[in-house]
Amino acid sequence: MQTASASPVPLRGVIEGFYGTPWQQEERLDILAFCRAEGFNAYLYAPKDDPYHREKWREPYPEDKLRELGALVKAAKAQDVRFIFAVSPGLDVSLHGYKGYADRQKMLAKFETLYALGVRDFAIFFDDIKDKDGAGQAAFLSDVSRELRRRHADIGAFLTVPTEYFYADMQEGGARKPYTDAFTEGLSHDVLVLYTGDGVAKGPLTDEALAKADALYGRALGLWWNYPVNDYMETKLALGPVDPLPKGNLPACRREICPPSSSTR
Repeated sequence: MQTASASPVPLRGVIEGFYGTPWQQEERLDILAFCRAEGFNAYLYAPKDDPYHREKWREPYPEDKLRELGALVKAAKAQDVRFIFAVSPGLDVSLHGYKGYADRQKMLAKFETLYALGVRDFAIFFDDIKDKDGAGQAAFLSDVSRELRRRHADIGAFLTVPTEYFYADMQEGGARKPYTDAFTEGLSHDVLVLYTGDGVAKGPLTDEALAKADALYGRALGLWWNYPVNDYMETKLALGPVDPLPKGNLPACRREICPPSSSTR
């Protein structure tokens, strides 16, 4: 894990992005304290089974849930941790035409509500879906990111996870597959792409593998470190070390997000 004694990575922290029962407020507050103690500076809110994050993403959060989120944002600031708010609209999002325009407005409205609570870092995820419209997804992301930055000069990071989100699925014979090619060619360079390494939940990640993935995408990728993932097999306890990570110097624009020991995607 990235620690306070070795922190060349600008954005490093914990992702609540797993399937199953989301963390409760007390657990999230505990994670924020954990981030501060371990030298992490980011917490990414993306619980797959929060209906307002995924299945009902167009709908506004109820008032009681907004109060909880607001308290988390405030607690994150007190711990010097950036609260990154994510939405996963890929199950039914429209990417083209009038419906695509309407869904862009729905996404911006959702983000504006969280901006009012103090959130300045955002993400839109397209992982774990069947539709592979790379060009449409890239246009949606670029449009929302551009408009959000036009409205607010203090927007920080804007992240995404593509539908092909690990190296083995992004390429065939060393060449980008059609989805990945369209996605990366159409995506604004101010959107940071996260990927999970060579596979969905692989352990070791070498400097060479990281450089190969960057070269494939034509940009520096962020790492969704999925090694201790256990939501696909809840009886698994990931108690081993989460290493090795690349030992070389990461480029200045590199962002990496690391999870805690057993609760990821």
